[in-house]
Amino acid sequence: MKEMFTFFDKNNDGKLDKDELKKVFQAKLWNDKFLEDIFKNADIDGNSVLDYDEYVKLLKSLLNDENEDKTDIRNALRFPEFIG
Repeated sequence: MKEMFTFFDKNNDGKLDKDELKKVFQAKLWNDKFLEDIFKNADIDGNSVLDYDEYVKLLKSLLNDENEDKTDIRNALRFPEFIG
């Protein structure tokens, strides 16, 4: 999981901003409103970026969500070369 976080952290600041997080889930084709909502919920400290712990909590919550298709999430995380 840390390797994937680092892959998407394009500016190497140890945090994911909204644009970087969007690339994580781009393969799922989630709309901007949905991404905005999940980012807002995941940004626990409200600093407009996700640190690694917030990122892990977000992924775990999505993977535990009975309404989400886990295949899409896993594929988005497994094949970063296909994302932006």
